[in-house]
Amino acid sequence: MSSSLLKAVEHAGKYFNCWKYELSGYLNGRGLPVDYLFYNALESSDQVLAQIMQQKKNRWIYDTSCLRDEAQLHLIGVSLVRKQFETFEQLAALVPKVTDNSSSILLLLDSFYVPHKEHYQTAHTPHSYVITSYQYDDILQDTVYNLVDIVIDDYGDFPYAASDLKQMYESSLSTNRAVAYFDIGQDSRIQKEQILDAYSSHLRQHTDSCALHDQVISGFDSFDWFTDHQERLYHLDMAYTFLAGSRYLYARFLKIMGFQAAGEAYYEAGEQAESLSNMYRRYGLIDEVDSEELVEECKRMKELDQEALYAARQQAFISG
Repeated sequence: MSSSLLKAVEHAGKYFNCWKYELSGYLNGRGLPVDYLFYNALESSDQVLAQIMQQKKNRWIYDTSCLRDEAQLHLIGVSLVRKQFETFEQLAALVPKVTDNSSSILLLLDSFYVPHKEHYQTAHTPHSYVITSYQYDDILQDTVYNLVDIVIDDYGDFPYAASDLKQMYESSLSTNRAVAYFDIGQDSRIQKEQILDAYSSHLRQHTDSCALHDQVISGFDSFDWFTDHQERLYHLDMAYTFLAGSRYLYARFLKIMGFQAAGEAYYEAGEQAESLSNMYRRYGLIDEVDSEELVEECKRMKELDQEALYAARQQAFISG
């Protein structure tokens, strides 16, 4: 199936929104070393506190550092070409040009108009897909396009006739619609020197006072801008899920660069953040918080974050 063209980057779903998740999964499935692109996946807990807790953002609209600028893709010999189409016919004309050249199309649509989505005809929310193939169906007397979508932590195939995809595309407002395709160069050299420079620059500028961890340690009720107990747990779950994804992906980058000690330290920090997110979920289910357990685990999280950052800076200093 066409979904086999994509291979999910482990833990990327904890960190990336759907667009970046599809993008990274496609490049990973093509065998490209996407781990090099995670050089700035390290997010500050201070910003997580500000955006997910104080501003009450959902983690998939968090303004991540990693892949914020799609020009980063050139570091592994790839570019993403964006197109603006008013009509479905313009999109349909692009599909064979791209897929017949062994590439795929990233497509953003409003889930309100996509029949297989949970928000179908209930809520307007943008979501991304990958068009991987097309073929003419003699029975339907129509062209069928294969859309690959996220299924839990993997991908699945969802075929749609052109008449259906036309309605989905043209019904979506321009703010909930986007088209882009991958241009993968024949000579996809890894720009290691540029990557190392970008990594060093990001690491030098990175600051983290561990404000989120300290807020938890000071008391669960210290998040007094939440009036609802379950809402507070929900956002803490999101915050630490996001931190887990950040640390896991940063660990992947460090390891591919040969910074093993720092990579292992950040992987352990990712495991601790994931454990905390599971803890918040459990507290929400039983509607009870073990404050002593929570404080101890958050103290450990703070220690691991600080130790990992020290290890990364030490190895960067040695390599520089």
